[in-house]
Amino acid sequence: MKGTTLFFVLLVSLMSSFAQDIIITNQSDTIYCRILSVSPTYILYEQKLEGNRVAGRQIYMNQVAVYYRDSKPGKQRLKIENPWVLNIGVGVGHLPFLLESVNMNTSDTYKRIETGVQTGISSHYLLNQSMGIGMQYSFLLSNLNGNFITEIDPQLPVFAYADLRETHYIHFAGPSLMFQQLVGAEKKFFLSETLSVGLLAYRGESQSAIELPSGSQNSMVIQNGLLEGVNVAANAGLTAGYYIQPNRMIGAGLEFMYGRISNANVHYYNSNFNELQEMDNVPLDNPLQLSRFNFSIIYRCVL
Repeated sequence: MKGTTLFFVLLVSLMSSFAQDIIITNQSDTIYCRILSVSPTYILYEQKLEGNRVAGRQIYMNQVAVYYRDSKPGKQRLKIENPWVLNIGVGVGHLPFLLESVNMNTSDTYKRIETGVQTGISSHYLLNQSMGIGMQYSFLLSNLNGNFITEIDPQLPVFAYADLRETHYIHFAGPSLMFQQLVGAEKKFFLSETLSVGLLAYRGESQSAIELPSGSQNSMVIQNGLLEGVNVAANAGLTAGYYIQPNRMIGAGLEFMYGRISNANVHYYNSNFNELQEMDNVPLDNPLQLSRFNFSIIYRCVL
């Protein structure tokens, strides 16, 4: 009995000196080891062999049910393999409140300005397997070209044809927090959430040519407008995807950015009066509502 007890104490002592971590596989196998590093796709670990030798091994996350690490005070922090997460997205952005800012009745054709092409990129450094910090940037371009019938005198009434070109450039950039989770039995699916506060930069360009009735002939009036502004904005996003390779993923993303422009630099030219007006940092009567939803196809890689 004493021999058995002594053997048990020696075994526990040996295990505590080296194999302090445990990996349990999906097949309920138990691996006693020392975990060296963990990435979103695999675990690197060492197992003690005969003598003073150790064997380095790797197991993919889709084979792991759960792992346990010894967290004694003073133990070296676990290294994260491939700590950089890069996201690239391309899709569609929608500005549902944009036309409410100008408080005007618009045709269904003109409402196309509310939708545009958007791209985004972000890079995060993983602090642990579920959270990272980094930066993100997104850009939305929406434009509209066409001929519209414009009411120039509601009392008569008088209408005229207007050739209109309008373009909106919307940039957002700022620091962000990222959270991620592996889901599914084989952990090939992932969920990721981001929160960010940054700067919103806006540039709006408008060019119009209107034929106005003047006596026996029409006259052409050219109007050019430029509006620029910067403000603080916030962004929240959700991404779901699938591992197509150990370090490569593809998925779909939904984001909502809240932002508006209250003060702007305004430049306006009217050929009828042959004058150019320039005003800097002008308070807008109705803030320009630039809050938008982004729908994107996401490509993600870990580096």
